[in-house]
Amino acid sequence: MFFRSFLLSLACFILPINVSFAANELKDVTLSVATDPSVPPFSYLKGDYMTPEGIDIDIIFELQKRLGFKLKDNRVFPLTLPDRIQAIKDHKIDIAIGSISSTPERAKFMHFSPVYYHAGISILYSKKFSKEPLNTFADLKLKKVMVLSKSIADELVSNMPKDAMRKITVFTFNDGLLSVANGNVDAFISDRQILEYYAHTLQSLELGVGSEVYAEDLSNIAIATPKKSPYKKYIDMEMQKMINDGTIKKIIDSYKLHK
Repeated sequence: MFFRSFLLSLACFILPINVSFAANELKDVTLSVATDPSVPPFSYLKGDYMTPEGIDIDIIFELQKRLGFKLKDNRVFPLTLPDRIQAIKDHKIDIAIGSISSTPERAKFMHFSPVYYHAGISILYSKKFSKEPLNTFADLKLKKVMVLSKSIADELVSNMPKDAMRKITVFTFNDGLLSVANGNVDAFISDRQILEYYAHTLQSLELGVGSEVYAEDLSNIAIATPKKSPYKKYIDMEMQKMINDGTIKKIIDSYKLHK
């Protein structure tokens, strides 16, 4: 029921009105922002399945207060990772958030703000269907494994020997999560903090997270903007101020990450 309600709510991903705009650099600008509302603690929906919250949402609110911009349609648009990447590439949105990693490959066609979180990749498995914990990639030999399309995990697994694991690509985080929970695949490889959050909060699904962490050097979370965005310098400067003055740390610390 939770996930059906979640899917139905995507079209109504509306933000509460923020009345405290600051009168500064972007006060006359309206920006379109997109995220994946199924990647806690970075971006997800509250119990009403309509109101967004999370680390990245709080950061956008803080940027909005400091820079003064308005949000298009007073909302954050829900888009999958491949769609967000393409929308930034095509200049169809101004900002992409939701646990997006800054990588050299993506930087060829996207611009990234200063990095504000260092994540990592791990394995999600079912304690109910797996005979033993799946802690490392070696444990996944010849097993059916899901990854998000165009994600760091997708890139990582694609560069491994073909007999290492049987990769299945999906477009939403929930596809991977539910496939593992239902025993349709052996594992789902994705951002460790998101996997830990789901394993902790959805304990009835009996999910486990592998002990090994991969690709920490590539999992540098940042805000993405189009390469030639006229707003990127203002976003970058304010993000750096928020990092320096401790605002970002305070936001992150308010979400107690589960391990």
